[in-house]
Order: sequence, then C-alpha cells, then structure tokens
Amino acid sequence: MPLTDESHDRLAHELRAPGADRLLYVADAFRAAGRGARAELTHIDPWFLAQIEELVRQEAQVREHGFGALSAERLRVLKRKGFSDSRLARLLDMPEKAIRDKRHALGIVPVYKRVDTCAAEFATSTPTSTRPTRRSARRIPRLSARS
Repeated sequence: MPLTDESHDRLAHELRAPGADRLLYVADAFRAAGRGARAELTHIDPWFLAQIEELVRQEAQVREHGFGALSAERLRVLKRKGFSDSRLARLLDMPEKAIRDKRHALGIVPVYKRVDTCAAEFATSTPTSTRPTRRSARRIPRLSARS
C-alpha cells in the first residue's frame, strides 16, 4: 500500500514510540515498505521483526491464493502460526462460518491439553490450547524431586 507523506510520518512516529498498538504498526510498515528503516526506528530485536514479517507474508499468500487453496496442510500451518478463523475470513473477505466449516470438514479442530504451568512443582488442571489439530499425546512419567 502506498503511503502519503502524512501517513509515512504517522507510521514513523508510531514505530518509534512504544504503545499498545505498536506491533500492528510494525506489521503495517512491512506491508508498506522496506525493512531497514523499520528496524532502525523500532529498536526491536531483528528476530522478532522477522517473525512479524513472516506473518505479513503469510497474510499476503492467503489473499493471493484465495479460499480454494486452503488445504488441510495449509490450514494447519496457518493455525500453528496463530491465524484465527476470523482473521482468515477478513483476509479472504468472506464469512467466518465458511472458514470454520471448511476447517471442520478437513478434520481440523481445536484440542486442549493440560500444560504444567508450575514446572512440575504442583499439580495443575488448567486447560491450555496447544495445537489446533488432534494428535495422540504420549504420557511421560512424572519425575519426583525425592526420587
């Protein structure tokens, strides 16, 4: 998307100033122009910038290839990268229900697994979504500090 002088100045200001929407502006900057100026303006570690740039690239591919290209494998990749049905629907300018229906038809459903948030110090029962696909989980015996 081409930037006017005014929008370029606004973007540069938002990239320099930490704030709640800063990452959204970083993504906008990747959509608009080259990488060097952004890294210099934000002082964000290049690794994080590369992750954001990859998400913007994935968005562009979704728009370019369209709904028909959303195979089971492609949807799994997008889900692992954090794309919601809602976001995919906005990128493709279609109802969220169409994305959800296709995902369900391809057998891709959310799965919740227990995640030990206490580093094995205490038992936990907090369900945390870890993967958007069903996979068999291998039970690993718990090691005791007293063993």
